[in-house]
Amino acid sequence: MSKQSTFISDTHAAQLVAIFANEIRAFLQYLASSIKYSTLSRVDNNQTILSQVESAIVGNVKTFLAHPERFSDRQLVEHGMDFNKALEHPIRIEVRTLPEVSGCAQIAVRGICGDFRREALDRIAQTDLLKSGSFYLRVSGSASFEINQAGVDKSLPIRYLRHKWPQILRTIKYKPGEQLDCSQSLTVITADGDGTTFSGPSLSQAPTIRTSQAYPAILEYLKRGGIYVIISGNHLQRTVSRVKGMVPDELIGRIMIAANGGANMVYFDQKGDVWELKDYRENALKTVQAADSGHDLDMIYIGDDGRQSGNDREAFEAVGYGRSILVAKTVTDDIIPDLKERYVGGLEGGTRKVLEAVNQRIDQNPRQRVFTDENYRDLIQGVQSG
Repeated sequence: MSKQSTFISDTHAAQLVAIFANEIRAFLQYLASSIKYSTLSRVDNNQTILSQVESAIVGNVKTFLAHPERFSDRQLVEHGMDFNKALEHPIRIEVRTLPEVSGCAQIAVRGICGDFRREALDRIAQTDLLKSGSFYLRVSGSASFEINQAGVDKSLPIRYLRHKWPQILRTIKYKPGEQLDCSQSLTVITADGDGTTFSGPSLSQAPTIRTSQAYPAILEYLKRGGIYVIISGNHLQRTVSRVKGMVPDELIGRIMIAANGGANMVYFDQKGDVWELKDYRENALKTVQAADSGHDLDMIYIGDDGRQSGNDREAFEAVGYGRSILVAKTVTDDIIPDLKERYVGGLEGGTRKVLEAVNQRIDQNPRQRVFTDENYRDLIQGVQSG
């Protein structure tokens, strides 16, 4: 494995699994004690504790007490091994790998909720392995952690696009549309997956792009010649499965996906087959360290998590707040102040409105840069007032 690889080594992956599996078991043991030894005088207190925990996780406590072996390191990893079936297990560890590639792209751990998750995070951060500075650890969703190699986050695909734009267009065999030539205008829309491009997953299913409110507008953007890059913290194969076969063959080649928190990047050929950008995995970390900032891309980022601790923060920062659009469901106190001015709301419905405005702008000024300062301001104001 290259020293600059975006992947975590097999040795470190095993050590990380052991650390997180111990935290999961400690959490389940704590829940078991809270439930098992409740007395009438402690009911209210225990209900407060349990209100922070998903019912599906609480439902596993009895199984944990009767069969602790089902929550061994190995079993937790097996629960997350098949990306199609992993959603059936609310408590799991996903070691996200690629066939015939050593190491793993990302480790996603699910099963600790509420304030307990923050406490676990603090403990884990103090382990020798995490204190080494070799890994990037963050919370995700309501009950998950995500671990990547240091330097791998949602900003990495954006910075790589800037440095490698002409080479990427050649690799994906990009063909311009009648209204937009991204090789000349350098236009690209980057966007989060869950809650932005498509609906977020439930415990049992992951909605596809075809069922998204944004789907018609995304298709129209692609028809005009636009390139759309999904940047997701989710499993690469799971994200691909939500797009593959859902977009017409003549347009699918204009969609790219960076997933596993920014550890992998893939594209589709005109038959809908998926290909990895190997250079990204092997060299992206080195590439973005170059002194120059790369090409001046005509780019925006659309995301739904505008919190300082949110998993879209690095992407917003990489593209710049002056080219960011927030489609969060609501504006909360912990939203980054610069993003409050760029809030349109609506989740994937908000993305639809943004893409509709973008398509209208392209039609009015074909083959021009779309996201100039003036156009961007007009875009935000138009969607906010519409």
